[in-house]
Amino acid sequence: MKSPANAPSVPGNCFARPVTPRGALRAEFERSFADQISGRSEDCRRRSIAAGAESRRYSYPWVETQLELERSVCSALMGDLGTHEKAARRAQDRAHQSGYGALYLRALGFVADSKLGAGDRLGVWRLVCAGLDSYWSGQFPAMRGYNLYVDEALAAEANQSNLQLAIWREAVATIDTNESLLLRAEAHRGVADAASAAQQPEVAKHQYEEASRLYALAPQTEATRANRLVSEILTAQLETRQSAFDPALDRLTRVQDEVRQLSNDFLAQIFYSTLGEAQLRSHHAAEAEQAYRPALRLAEQNLASLTSEASRTSWSKDAAPIYLGLAEAELIQGREQASLDVFEWYLGAPQRAGRRGHSASQSLPDSSQLPARLPLLANQTVLAFGALPDGLAIWVYDDRGLSINWIPKSTQELQDLAANFYAQSSDPTSELIALRRDARSLYEALIAPVEQHLAPERTLVIQTDGWLARVPFEALLDSNNRYLIERVSIVHSMGQDSQARLRSDAAISPDLPVLVVGSTASSPADGLIPLPDVAAEADTIGSAFHPAFVLKGGDATLSAVRTELPMAAVFHFAGHSLAAPGRTGLLLRGENGKPNIPRLIDANVVRQLHLQTLQLAVLSACSTASGSGGSSGFDSVTNALLRAGVPHVVASRWAVDSTGTRGFVQDFYRNALSGHTVSDAIRLTSRNMLANPRTSHPYYWSAFAAYGRP
Repeated sequence: MKSPANAPSVPGNCFARPVTPRGALRAEFERSFADQISGRSEDCRRRSIAAGAESRRYSYPWVETQLELERSVCSALMGDLGTHEKAARRAQDRAHQSGYGALYLRALGFVADSKLGAGDRLGVWRLVCAGLDSYWSGQFPAMRGYNLYVDEALAAEANQSNLQLAIWREAVATIDTNESLLLRAEAHRGVADAASAAQQPEVAKHQYEEASRLYALAPQTEATRANRLVSEILTAQLETRQSAFDPALDRLTRVQDEVRQLSNDFLAQIFYSTLGEAQLRSHHAAEAEQAYRPALRLAEQNLASLTSEASRTSWSKDAAPIYLGLAEAELIQGREQASLDVFEWYLGAPQRAGRRGHSASQSLPDSSQLPARLPLLANQTVLAFGALPDGLAIWVYDDRGLSINWIPKSTQELQDLAANFYAQSSDPTSELIALRRDARSLYEALIAPVEQHLAPERTLVIQTDGWLARVPFEALLDSNNRYLIERVSIVHSMGQDSQARLRSDAAISPDLPVLVVGSTASSPADGLIPLPDVAAEADTIGSAFHPAFVLKGGDATLSAVRTELPMAAVFHFAGHSLAAPGRTGLLLRGENGKPNIPRLIDANVVRQLHLQTLQLAVLSACSTASGSGGSSGFDSVTNALLRAGVPHVVASRWAVDSTGTRGFVQDFYRNALSGHTVSDAIRLTSRNMLANPRTSHPYYWSAFAAYGRP
């Protein structure tokens, strides 16, 4: 019997039935799917492209749609997010045209995933809402609704933990009768994580225990065992934070041998970190130190392998409790310098990220560094603030020696006060009476305990992390109603390791080569419209230097900045900035025929530049001191410039007023070009604005801060 035209037969099998084009293409889809599952992303994409082209010859829309989806997911696995979204959109359109409702919802979920990866949370919400409306209007597999809820939960902001919890509960309700125990376990784990973030420990504990039960019942693989152990460890962490120390330690003891049997560094790290926390909070500092040290070695190994901003941010969240817990364990045992060494080593983590040569033997700094540095600090005093698990540590050091103030009580009340003060300071309409009241309270908590170390002739170097990094210390008010910036010059530091890597500085003079960027780039999707004053600001700053290279309007592109910045000693940027997950940096005009698609100078761009001649960077835009997490994180442009050795960076804490900013930077340059240091120029400018009734609110004069060298 002959095969029908165009229908291939299986070679080597005389009894095989003829294979129709539809069957052959379905087989190619299955092979493509197998390539995806086994991690052969390039083979998956190549096969799906070829089979997709063939399917269009025969008008098989179901197969064509599935192959586009395979092309999308395999492109995502390869990091090609552009193709990922385009293929998903084609699949979505094809499924809609052909009336394949379930495939349409699957494709819509893929498009939502691509927007989530690009940081477009609003786009995700719009898609998911439309998808859920379709899902609940018809009869579809529960997985379609579940995946949409997961995308919605992931799109919620990190500070919307109660919203995330509500969404995860809907997701669980959608698939809690699914026959896949593993899927249900993952869903309950999602609820538990959200409940933990929402400060609902009882809900979180119950959900972790349910996830652990389901993992135990599911088919056992190494990954399933690891996930069950993670749920057990996180349950112990919750018990510790509820002061149920004995149950937590018993639970950790039960799983310890299983953790050791699995070759899983992440699992081991969170186990030892949780064990250290349980020992520390049950007042066994020596045992806590023994647990924290292997956790720290694992964290340092992981740090050396980081290559992306997302992985760095994740590392910081997971590793911070280890360093801060070990610092407290050392402090409680009376080892003041050792505790500071650990804290400084933590602050210096961004400097070590991705450094392949960094080994486990370098898991702590050289303890001789600080004593060697102290005699050099004759004109400055360093205050290092650490919010440790059980209190606030304030280390003070200069050429007069090292001392520490330890306040062993929860810092939550202080954290709430600092957040409120930040909100008041960053709002020009806030009530000054309330602002000054909170400024005094914060001064009493943060500065009064070490006030005797302050001297007008010494620059105050402040080192902080996390929520403390958002405090505008310059605006703290002493008992004589003087702001701190009125008493001393202030510079902010990323830590001892960062300071040691900063280049020697030179006086800022008019004959230094300057690159001035006046960027009119906008992003309506992020609520950023073109700024009217940046061109005038660029011209004004440029006129103060000779030679000056000014980029404005359509000339202010990323390629132009890449070309000119390595030759500059001073870099001034005026324009918009972004501080969103995955999109943090200074906004520039698009190029290559796409001027309306903005580009970013982000931390990754800074790392690739040669900035050996750069002495000063002034980032005259909104919130340029912070990364996507709101503090000086791994993805902060300011942090990246300092890690590149730039000795002075002036950056903003919040969304600034363009007119007020122009006045601030003009006065700053006037002071800096008159021979004052950068920190002194900031102080003089702040005092001038403070004396002016129109700009006396801290919003205007404490927005910008000096980072780097005193």
